[in-house]
Amino acid sequence: MTVTYRGRFVQEAGGSPTMRSGAIARDAEPGTMSTVNENDLFNLDGRRFAMVSSTASRVDPAAPTRFAYAEADGVVWGSYEGDTVVHGRFVGARRGAEVQLNYVHLTKQSAHPVAGSSTNRIELLQDGRIRLVEEFQFEGDDTPQVSICEEILRGGL
Repeated sequence: MTVTYRGRFVQEAGGSPTMRSGAIARDAEPGTMSTVNENDLFNLDGRRFAMVSSTASRVDPAAPTRFAYAEADGVVWGSYEGDTVVHGRFVGARRGAEVQLNYVHLTKQSAHPVAGSSTNRIELLQDGRIRLVEEFQFEGDDTPQVSICEEILRGGL
C-alpha cells in the first residue's frame, strides 16, 4: 500500500501504514529513497487536531473542540478548547504510535474542573494526515469513552 505523507510517498511492505516503523519514503525527487523513522512519522509536535466524534458528548461539526500538540523527546503536552470546553490542558508521553495522557478542562456548563486519563492510538490516514483514536475515562466515572480527532492541515478548520 502506498500513501502520501506530507508531500512524500510512504510505502509499507505488506500492509497498513498506521503502526509500522522503518517505512520507506521516496522524496519528491525521482530515485531518492530514505527511511522514515517511526518517531518522525508519529511525532505530534506542532500538529493541530479537531474532534470528529465522541461517545461522551455530541460534537458540533461547525465548532468542534480543537487541540494543539507539542512534543519533545517523547513528552507530549498541549491545550484544547471549543464546543463544550472553555479551556483544557494535557500532558503525557508517546511511545511509538501510542500516547498516554492526563487532562483537565473547564466546560461551558460548569465551573468545576473535569479531569481524566486516556490512551491514544495514532493512525496514519490515506491522505497523510494523522487520526487519534482516544480511549478515555473521566475521574470518578468508570464508564469507558472513545473520541476520534483528525489532523487539521494549514488553512483547515
